[in-house]
Amino acid sequence: MVTIFWVLALALVDVSVARIRVNTVENGGIDGLSTDEYDTMRLECDMRRLMLQKAKTLQPWRDPSPIFDALQLHTLCQDAKPVGSIGRSSVPLPPAAVETGASGEVLEIFVSATEGDDAEGDGSEGRPFASVRRALDASRAVRGSGSGSRFGFIEIILHSGIYYISSTLTLSPADSNLRIRNFPGEHPWISGGIPIPTNRTWLPSAFHGPQSDVWELDLSGSGIEDIESLFSLSPHKRLTRARFPNANVETDQWGYASLYRNRFSIPGEGVQEWTKSSLRGDVGEFIEIDLRDPENPSGSVKNDSTMINYNIWGVGRGGACASVWGDNESYWCSNISDGGWAEVDQEMAVKGMVQIPVGLTFYEDYVPPTSNLSLGQRWNDIDLTGGIIHAWHSQSWATHMFRLSSSNKNNLSFTKGSGGQGGRNWCRCDQCGYAASWCKENDTRLIGGSWYIENVIQELDSPHEWFFDKVAQTLYLKRGNESRISPEVPPNFPQLIAGSLDTILTIEGTQGNPVVNFSLVGIGIRDTSPTYMREFEWAAPSGGDWAMRKGGAITFKGAEGGGVFGCKFVRVDGNAVFLQDYTRDIWIYGSDFEWVGESAVATWGSTIKYDSTGGEQPRGSVFDRNYIHDVGLYEKQSSAWGQAKAALSIISRNIIFNLPRAGINLNDMLGGGNMIFHNLIWNTCRESGDHGPINTWDRMPFLSNIRSRILQRIQPYNTLFDWWMSRKKDTINFEPWIDWRILSSDIADMGSGEIKVPSFVPQVTEIFSNFIFANYGGSQGVDNDDGSSWYSIHRNVFYAADGFKMDYGGHDSKFFQNLIIVVPYDGQNCFNVGSFFPEHAHVFINNTCVSGVSSMTIPSGCGSVACVEEFPEKSSKISSDGEIQEIFPNLVPDYEPVSSPGQLRVGFEGPNMNIVGSAESCNQKIPGSFISNRNCYFSPNANVTLKCGDRMFSISEAQRMLNFELGSTGGFLPNPEKIVLWARRMLP
Repeated sequence: MVTIFWVLALALVDVSVARIRVNTVENGGIDGLSTDEYDTMRLECDMRRLMLQKAKTLQPWRDPSPIFDALQLHTLCQDAKPVGSIGRSSVPLPPAAVETGASGEVLEIFVSATEGDDAEGDGSEGRPFASVRRALDASRAVRGSGSGSRFGFIEIILHSGIYYISSTLTLSPADSNLRIRNFPGEHPWISGGIPIPTNRTWLPSAFHGPQSDVWELDLSGSGIEDIESLFSLSPHKRLTRARFPNANVETDQWGYASLYRNRFSIPGEGVQEWTKSSLRGDVGEFIEIDLRDPENPSGSVKNDSTMINYNIWGVGRGGACASVWGDNESYWCSNISDGGWAEVDQEMAVKGMVQIPVGLTFYEDYVPPTSNLSLGQRWNDIDLTGGIIHAWHSQSWATHMFRLSSSNKNNLSFTKGSGGQGGRNWCRCDQCGYAASWCKENDTRLIGGSWYIENVIQELDSPHEWFFDKVAQTLYLKRGNESRISPEVPPNFPQLIAGSLDTILTIEGTQGNPVVNFSLVGIGIRDTSPTYMREFEWAAPSGGDWAMRKGGAITFKGAEGGGVFGCKFVRVDGNAVFLQDYTRDIWIYGSDFEWVGESAVATWGSTIKYDSTGGEQPRGSVFDRNYIHDVGLYEKQSSAWGQAKAALSIISRNIIFNLPRAGINLNDMLGGGNMIFHNLIWNTCRESGDHGPINTWDRMPFLSNIRSRILQRIQPYNTLFDWWMSRKKDTINFEPWIDWRILSSDIADMGSGEIKVPSFVPQVTEIFSNFIFANYGGSQGVDNDDGSSWYSIHRNVFYAADGFKMDYGGHDSKFFQNLIIVVPYDGQNCFNVGSFFPEHAHVFINNTCVSGVSSMTIPSGCGSVACVEEFPEKSSKISSDGEIQEIFPNLVPDYEPVSSPGQLRVGFEGPNMNIVGSAESCNQKIPGSFISNRNCYFSPNANVTLKCGDRMFSISEAQRMLNFELGSTGGFLPNPEKIVLWARRMLP
C-alpha cells in the first residue's frame, strides 16, 4: 500500500508539473536582458506590492498599514500609504472556537474588571464577578455540585478591562470543556503584571541628583520584590531598563550585520578577552547508540545519511556542560555531534570543557562609537555587580545573557549558569578566526560578537529608562515627555505595570488523563516577565542549534483539543504560547503576536532516548491565520513558530515579518508529517546569520510510528479542510491538499489506526504555496540545514533567495514547481547540494530559477536592493566573468532611503550568477547522484553553467555527458513584469 501511495503521489506531481510549465516557460520567453540593464528596483517594488496584495487577500479583516510600512513601500517605492483602518473584529473563527463539542447545557459565567464584585457577585450577567480566578472557582464549584452534570460546557465571559493575575492559573483535567472568551465586541486583557502603587510619592533621586531628572519611588511593603520588565498601562508601552548603549529593544537592531549595530551595542573588539572556564577533564556521561547496527535495541536500522553520525543517536549530560546547562541532556554535549562547526562542540565534550565564557575583560582605553568616554573611564570606579551582559554568539546564531557576580575595574565575572540561552559553544580564534577581524596568529581567545550591558543604575540616563534596587526596594525612573513644574515636583508619570509572571495560564494534564477542549477566545495577553535569566532552565531540546526554556505565557501540557483563537499577545517577554509533551489538536488561530521577548509559539516534546512512539509530543497542532511581527526582542534565537520534538503540525496562512532569526524553525524531524503552506514571510534573519526564513535541522534520529500510520489523528486535518472548503469566499487553491488528504486517509485506513513497525523514517513534511522574501541575508527561502531530510518543497515563490540547499548529510527531499528569484548573495544560486547514498538522492524538478536580477550583491543586514545604494562597501559587483571592476570607499553607515526607484549603479566583484547550481555528483550513471531535470534557468548572459564536482558544464553538456538536466533550458533574464506575472500565477 505504501508503494501505491508513492506511485500515485509521483503521478500527481507529473500532472502538476506539466501545468506549471505552461504557466512559466511558454509565457516566459527570452527577453535578452543582461544584469547591467536590469531594472532591479522595479522588480523589487512590484514584488513588495504583490506581497501586500496577498496579505490583504489572506487576512482581509486586517489593517494593511503596518504591513505596508514593513514592506517599505513608501520609503523605497514612493507608494501612497493606505488610508483608514479595517480593524480586526471580523476575524472568522473556526468551529473549534465557537462550538462546544460536549453534550448538556452551556453555563455562562460573567466577569467585569470594572463593574464586577468577587464577594457579592454571582457570575450572572447582571452581577458579574471581578476576577478570572473567582470565575474559575465558581465553575469548579458548579461541577462539584449535584447539579454540575447538567452542564456539559462552561464559558467564562470577560467584559473589557484589564484583569491582573497575581499567580499562575493552573487548569487540570477537571476543568475540561471550558472556554474563557471575550464578551462580543469587547476587548478584555489579562496581565501578568502588578500595578505600581499610585498612592506613593515620587521623589528626586538622591543617587543621581536633582538635575538628572531621575525620580525614585519607595516600594517597600508593596509586595513587589523584583522588577524585570516595566510597562505603561495606557498607552501600552515598554520602558527600558537602564543600559549602555541606549536603545529601544522594539525598534533598534544590533545583530552582527545590522547596519546601525554600533549605535546600540559595543563592538566585539572592545573586549580584550572573554574569560574561558577553568574546567578541564570534567567529562560527562555519553549515551551513544549506533542505529546502523542491525542488532541495535530499537529494532529498526538507520543508514541513509552520508554523515555517519546522523545515523547514530547520542547525547551527553553532566560534566563541564552542567556548569551552563545544568543536568539536562544535550546533543551538543555528546561525543558524536556533527555538522557545521560541530567539531568545536565535540572537542569540548570529549575534553570535559565548555566554551561559554565565565567573564570578560574589556579594554580600558576602548572608546565605543556612541560615547566620548572610554570603557575604563565609564566603569572602572563602578561596581557593576548585578548587571546583565547581552552578547552575540561567535557566529551570530544566538544571544547569550550573563549576570555579573562581581566586577573589579575592567574584569567582570559571571554567575554560574549564565549564558545557557544558546545551545552551542562559542568558537576560539584558532577555530574560526574569520568570525573576528581582531584575531591574531596563534590566538586562542574566545570570539564574541557585539554586546551591551543593562541593569546598571549609573547608566540610567535616557528618557523612561528605569532601574530597580532589590535591596532598597526602590524604583528609579527618568522623566520622559511628562510635564515638569519644578525640580521638586514629581512629573505626572503614567500608571506603570511591573511584569511579574512569566506564565499566566497553564493547562496541565497527562496523556492518560488530559485536559480536554479548553479554549481562550478573543482575549489579550500582556505584561509578562522576561525569562532569559532563568539559569539552568535553558537547554538544547534536540539536534538543532537552538536552546529553549520550557514554558510560555500560555502553556499547554497534557491537553487535547481547543487552543487559542482570535487573541492578542502584546509585550509578553518570554514565549507567548508553549506546547509541551503530550498535546493533541491544539489550535493557535487568528491571533496577533507583537513585541514578544522570545518565540510567538514554541513546542518541546519528550522521548525515551530515541523512541518517540510513546506519544509524549505535541501532534496535530494547527497554527493558522496568525499575524506575527517583532518577536525575539531579547533572545534572538526565536521564531514565530519554533518546533522541537513535535509532529504533524499545520502551519498555514500566517503573516510573519520583522524577526531576528527564522520565521519558522524546525529543530528536528521527529515523526514529520508537517504541512507548511500559504504563509507570507519577509524581513526575517534581520540580526543573525547562517539561517533562512524557514529553517530546518535533522541531526538526531527519532523512532516513530507516524509514517507507518500516516496520521495518528486525522481529525484536525479534516476539520480544517472541511471548514475551508465550506467558506466559498476563500479562493485558495487546495489541489495539493486534496491529493494529500485522500491518499493519507486511504493509508490510515489500512490498519485502523493500529501501530505498524516503528521506523526512523519520518512522514514527509510538505512546504508549499508560500511567498517568502529571504532578504537581510536569509539565504534560501527554506534553509534545509544539517541533516534535513524527507521534505517536499513545491509551488513556492522565493524572492531574493537562493534555491535548494542540502549540506551535511541531508537526503530524500524533493524540490519542484518553485519559482526562485535570486538576488546575488553568496553564490549558491538555484541549488547547492552535497552527496547521497544510492536511492536517497534529492530531486530538483520543473523549477523556474531566475539567477542574478541585480547588478549588486545584497549582503546580510540589507533588507532591500536599495540598501547597497547607500552602503556600497557591503556589496560587490556582478559581472558576467566575475572579475573585480571597481572598489568604492567605505561609507558611514547612516542609511537613508533612495530618492526614487530605478536602476542600481554597478559596483563590485560578486558571485558569477551564470553558475546556477552546484552538486557533488551529477552523473546519473553513478548511484546516489543528485537528480535535476525539466528546469528553466535564466541568467545574466544566458550562459547557464552547472558545477558538478570540480567541473563546469553547460546545460547541453550536462545532458549529453551526464544524462543530467534532461528537458532543462536556459535563457536571458526575463523582464520584471514577466517575473511578477509568474509569481501571481504561482501563488493562491
